[in-house]
Amino acid sequence: MLGKTSKFLSKQISRRGIPNSNFFAPVFAAQNSSTFSSHAHNANTMFMLNALMNNSLRFYSGETGEKSEKSSETQNQESTEQNEEQNTQNEETPLSEEEKKIVSLSEELGKVKDSYARCLADQENTRRIARQDVDNAKEYSVTKFAKNMLDVVDNLDRALSVMHPEDLEKFMSYFQEHHDEDLKKKASQMKSIVTGVQLTRKVMMKALESHGITQIPDSTAQKFDPEYHEALMKQPVSDEDKDKVGHVAHVINQGFTIKDRVLRPAKVVVFVDPDAE
Repeated sequence: MLGKTSKFLSKQISRRGIPNSNFFAPVFAAQNSSTFSSHAHNANTMFMLNALMNNSLRFYSGETGEKSEKSSETQNQESTEQNEEQNTQNEETPLSEEEKKIVSLSEELGKVKDSYARCLADQENTRRIARQDVDNAKEYSVTKFAKNMLDVVDNLDRALSVMHPEDLEKFMSYFQEHHDEDLKKKASQMKSIVTGVQLTRKVMMKALESHGITQIPDSTAQKFDPEYHEALMKQPVSDEDKDKVGHVAHVINQGFTIKDRVLRPAKVVVFVDPDAE
């Protein structure tokens, strides 16, 4: 019986690929021993062989490796569950009164800092706007007064437009040739008036320029610019002057600027194409 069992175990060991087939050699050698003669010994030997074979087969079949891998995975899972449980406990753990007060004070401090930064920005914007208003008030404070003075300049220009100094010289020469003392005297007075009007306009323009008010250069024959010109009338052009369309025919009132602003645009007459209307 023991011999058959030994052979069977040998075949099972070889079939399962156990590398050391002499693992049970001490047991197989005991078959021929005189101490293996009793049935009790045979039963004990069979039990030991079965136990050893089962342990050996499990060892060499990779069951131990699978168990170790499963054990490692189980440990990792248990560790993850413990961490999650700890985090949950930390989240669910109520804050103490001191901690709540610290959190509340931190939030309040953040709001105060934000409000303080906003106040500083608003204050700086207010200062900047105030500086701009003060600068504008200094630079353009005479705007209204200057506009009123432009009417005086316009009247002086109208007076000079009908009293040309060249015409007065011609009158003076004519009166001297005819030896009319009375006419000479009147012509001299007229010349003094014209000179006085010219000086008055010159002094007026000097006073305006001291406040940053300057006259826009004569725009006659220049292209109409709505920023500096105001068209009061239209003047049709002939077929030969089609290239003058959109240009200034002549200036009625001169324009003026104050600093970088237009105080009053020049009032002009503009050439237009009669066929286009």
